[in-house]
Amino acid sequence: MDVKKIVSIGLCAAMMAGCSSASKTNNVFRYATETDIMSMDPTIGTDGTSMDAMHAINDGLEMFDRNGKVVAGIAKSYDLSKDHKTYTFHLRKNVKWVDYQGKTVGGLPGENSWQPDR
Repeated sequence: MDVKKIVSIGLCAAMMAGCSSASKTNNVFRYATETDIMSMDPTIGTDGTSMDAMHAINDGLEMFDRNGKVVAGIAKSYDLSKDHKTYTFHLRKNVKWVDYQGKTVGGLPGENSWQPDR
């Protein structure tokens, strides 16, 4: 067998192994990056890779739909002050805040729900 065939077979096997779903749990989210994720804490992870990873798992106040139109995220609506300096977001009633262990915690931030570990 020539070297090209051996390399081709090896690469195919490696790619297929990487696509397998042999995980024993369905609660795993795998996220491939070129560089390390520095932190999943939004007050610390301000590098591009960390921000991309956080964006992949967190909903925003508003989001974009498939056509690029701004649609509601966790906010169902918002009010803008007359001077255009203050936005007041009205959140959906079914919004849940989850800690790093995946447990639902408290209410809104500032109501003794989530505090970053420092």
